[in-house]
Amino acid sequence: MINAERTRLMTRLAVFESRENRDALTIADYYRKDYIGTQVLSGIVSGTIAFVIILVLYVFYNIEDLMQAVFTMDLMTFARNILLIYFAFILVYGIICYLYATYQYDKKRKRLKGYLGDMKELYHSYKKPGASKKR
Repeated sequence: MINAERTRLMTRLAVFESRENRDALTIADYYRKDYIGTQVLSGIVSGTIAFVIILVLYVFYNIEDLMQAVFTMDLMTFARNILLIYFAFILVYGIICYLYATYQYDKKRKRLKGYLGDMKELYHSYKKPGASKKR
């Protein structure tokens, strides 16, 4: 005989697994600090790539002005200004990545907690006396 409660739990678990694409399930492999650190590090790498692309586009757009000014400008000051802008950009971007990763981790962990609670409830429903045994 079909147990309606088990069917409901199994359906809820299957919907969770298909909707979340196992993204929330992979969060179980990480400690909070490790997950956030990994996300921030990947954000810094992608932010550096984005900064380099923006810098190259800026140079290509202003190539004529830069070529005329290259002999009169102080290149060390120019390089220092670029580095200061880069560090400010990475600092702000890293903070944003940290806040977003923290939010994502907490949200996924909360969903995972509900999923694991349903799994535990399903497991205990098979342990109840009178439950049909698998063969």
